[in-house]
Amino acid sequence: MLPRCSRTVLMALLGALVALAVVAVLPFQSPPAAAGSAPVSTAGAEELLLAPALEQRVIRHVNRHRAEHGCPPVRLNRKLRRAARTHSVAMAAARTMAHYLPGEPTLGQRAAAAGYDGWLRLAENVATGFATPGAVLKAWMESPTHRANILDCGLREVGVGAVQEGPRLWWTQDFGVR
Repeated sequence: MLPRCSRTVLMALLGALVALAVVAVLPFQSPPAAAGSAPVSTAGAEELLLAPALEQRVIRHVNRHRAEHGCPPVRLNRKLRRAARTHSVAMAAARTMAHYLPGEPTLGQRAAAAGYDGWLRLAENVATGFATPGAVLKAWMESPTHRANILDCGLREVGVGAVQEGPRLWWTQDFGVR
């Protein structure tokens, strides 16, 4: 058993890690990228392949979980899919998993650039290193913040971007409501 102060420190560290893993949920438009930051480039990435069949399977898994928890299904939104694919390509090119890459537009800006205007709220899950839709959904469902996005009954539309770079898959799941 840890002393009380050690448990407090451990809980604070755990809270900080969870905060770092928090998926972007945006009730407002985020500020633009900082001036002088380098734009995201896809130069130097191995051949990137979109994986639309995997994207569709992710949505089916999401809707199964939502049904089990009394939520209506999310509908595919092609504009959110475009935003998700753009982000997955950027992550694969940078070989970095993150909700925001230096020089890249924010989630709200990516959604707007893809034509998803008038949104009230957005949420995003990202992952890499999972070979199947079932595996990535299992990982997201085991993470409290990712699970919260999937089971948020107020989010009604989704776009999934699955991109393969060599043997590795990069996943982005963008949720929205207008």
